Amino acid sequence: MKISKIQDSISILITLQSAIDECQKIILGENHNKNSVVHALASGQLLIYTNSFLDEWKNLGTQCKVDNQVIKVRKLASPFINRINNWDLHDVRNIFLAHNFRDREKKNALIKHYDNELNIPSSLGDYVLLSGCVFCIKQILITEFSMEYNDLIVYLKTIKTPKIKEGINSDQLAMKELNQLINQSDLLKQES
Repeated sequence: MKISKIQDSISILITLQSAIDECQKIILGENHNKNSVVHALASGQLLIYTNSFLDEWKNLGTQCKVDNQVIKVRKLASPFINRINNWDLHDVRNIFLAHNFRDREKKNALIKHYDNELNIPSSLGDYVLLSGCVFCIKQILITEFSMEYNDLIVYLKTIKTPKIKEGINSDQLAMKELNQLINQSDLLKQES
């Protein structure tokens, strides 16, 4: 089966929405301790996935800009997209989560003075609203493209997933290799 551009985007969007839901569950479980590293990681990952969702949503619109059904779906979802876009997710993802704490001018954002507040999800209510908006967008999409979605699900069940190369089996083997690398580095220091 050859999948259509719509099905290609649907597969990515539903996967990202599912990942956002998983992050949301972790945030809910860690909400008692907002200083928790787990809370911070799940929050950051949720923002990364949301940005990816928005990028794919834009890609769907670009790929299928003359498709009346896509135009309708994008119109129906526009209140949710507009609400998500009220946050500064793109800048936060690019500067703080993905690009080494450097801003557009490649300056270190960690030592920069900020005159304005960053507008990002920071409370449980924000995360509920954000993940709810993404869920509603996904629902609109699969409702309007139910036939394409159902065909895609059948096809995806036939996909063979990649095998993952077996990693280091023990802490001892990892430490052994790390010590070898330290020794190599020490030898290079002696040579210089």
